[in-house]
Parts: sequence; structure tokens; C-alpha cells
Amino acid sequence: MFATTLVVLLATSAHAQPLDLSGKTVTLAIATPSGGGYDLYGRLVARHIGRYLPGNPTVVPQNMPGAGSLIAANWLANVAPKDGTAIAIIPSATLFENLLGNARARFDARALRWLVSLNDYTARHAAPDCGRSHRQGVPGRRQRARLRHHGVAAVA
Repeated sequence: MFATTLVVLLATSAHAQPLDLSGKTVTLAIATPSGGGYDLYGRLVARHIGRYLPGNPTVVPQNMPGAGSLIAANWLANVAPKDGTAIAIIPSATLFENLLGNARARFDARALRWLVSLNDYTARHAAPDCGRSHRQGVPGRRQRARLRHHGVAAVA
């Protein structure tokens, strides 16, 4: 669905006490406007991630679009509480902005903790008419899967 990897980041101190979020509310910042694919991912994550965080907190999604996702990234690094109650879904390309010298990227991507990637660059989809065979095939199918790509620089 997307050519970029989605990330969930957690802003906490590297030497923090064991995290317990019992009875707390975690804000999940979604770095894009509502109604799009990242918003869908964010709301899906918000619905389920609380049961996998220590103390099973309530997770509330909040869209923070703008500036190529820098608003959410800057919020996470500079404004959000550092007690584990703030996480964000940010397109991975946004995290390179400060490394590439963008003065508006007021965060150090190396200081943010990457929790999970919701998709990756090796995603494949089957197509019956493309002519390339996957050497392993699809489990449970008699025919081998065929792979399709969308263009020279596309994810295949």
C-alpha cells in the first residue's frame, strides 16, 4: 500500500525506571491528516497496542499533520511527556530530515526509540499474469506465486 515504512516511536529516557502505564492514557500522534492510510494504521494501532504495553494503558489517537510530518516528530522529541505516555506513527523518511540538515527538524532521530515497523520494503503481492515465479510459491497452493512490480524504482 505504501512505498515507505511506518514507524512507531517512543520518547523516553534511556535510563528510565521500568515502565508501568497502569491507569494512564497514552497519546498516539499520527503525523498525517485524518482519512488516509497512515491514519488508518494509526487508529488500528491505537485500538490494539495498549494490551501489549506495560500496564495495559488506554491509547488515544491524535492527528498532528503538517510540515511533511515534522510537526508530530518535533512534538514527540520536544514537547511530549518523556514518561512513556507519548508515541507516534511517523513516516520513516521524516526521520532523515534532521540527518540531512533540515533546520526545521528539531529532533535527533537517534534519540527516539523505534518500537515497530508496520510494513517493510520487501512486501510482495501475487499476480496471476506477470510472468515472474517466486521460487518458494505460496503455501497450500498447487501453482507457484507470480510477482509483479509497479515500475523500475517501485517496491516489488
